[in-house]
Amino acid sequence: MAQLSIKEAAQKRVFGFEIMPAPFIVAHLQMGLLLQNLAVPLDDSKSERAGAGKVKQEKPILVILGNPPYNGFAGVSPEEEQGLLNPYKEGLKEWGITKNCIDDLYVRFFRIAERRIAEKTGKGVVSFISNHSWISDPSYVVLREHLLRSFDQFWIENLHGNRKISEYAPDGRTSETVFAMTGFSPGIQQGVATSLWVKTGAKHKRAKVLFRDDLKSAKASERRAHLLQSLGAKNLDKLYAVAKPSRQNRFSFRPENVASGYSDWPRISQLSAWPPGLGLNDRSKTTAMASSAASCTRLPLLTKRAETRPPQTFQPPPALISPDLE
Repeated sequence: MAQLSIKEAAQKRVFGFEIMPAPFIVAHLQMGLLLQNLAVPLDDSKSERAGAGKVKQEKPILVILGNPPYNGFAGVSPEEEQGLLNPYKEGLKEWGITKNCIDDLYVRFFRIAERRIAEKTGKGVVSFISNHSWISDPSYVVLREHLLRSFDQFWIENLHGNRKISEYAPDGRTSETVFAMTGFSPGIQQGVATSLWVKTGAKHKRAKVLFRDDLKSAKASERRAHLLQSLGAKNLDKLYAVAKPSRQNRFSFRPENVASGYSDWPRISQLSAWPPGLGLNDRSKTTAMASSAASCTRLPLLTKRAETRPPQTFQPPPALISPDLE
């Protein structure tokens, strides 16, 4: 009876989906061997395929675990997604965001998880290890606001290892990505974070966000060991700092230590005579660039164009001029 109950649990309570053939074959083989050793082998693959569509569309899901792919240049959502990411894009312009990274592949997984747990089942748990950019980057402000409405509590562990910005550990050594395996693989370049989202099904006024940032060892093996060791802590929440997402901080999931009165300071845009721009952006490649004065062969053309424009001088706003300097 125990063996049959294991098989039933494997068939009716555990669902796995993989779009890449090789990982699917390996995972399927491992599951098949496990159940075969328990004398309850899997049924034929036809019944599995028939049930996959039903699981995706109808089955109530309580737990979603994953390591979604990261690709910030995945393009616009195809038609078959039926506006999957629209909820995370609506209102971005109100935040002054005209370019974003919402079409990143891992964000699609976030939206699918939110939809299945929060909107369909109504309760459950989501846990991902993913690109950490969603935690505080401006592009994801609507995403964070959406998740705060959908879930009751979040636990986030910053695993560091961002090689794209040459991140270093406190001792000055290079911070390896958490996926690095000594003598086997250097891992990836993107910094990552693990996150756990919980929806209890009860009404909540404000979601609680806990953020952990003490996993800073340079070596990935030490960081993983530190993370696993902390699971034995009597009060795990004490290892985390409380974040306070709000409109003022773009619903950032990172804790802040901001001095009182900081928000009263003027913004850069308020101090500028003209709206801030991207700086010199030579769309014609090397048209306005030269390695020496002698090589400025196109200077007369640029000068002629400049002469056709009305002269402009910078006049600082009156509010910026100190009375002592007048």
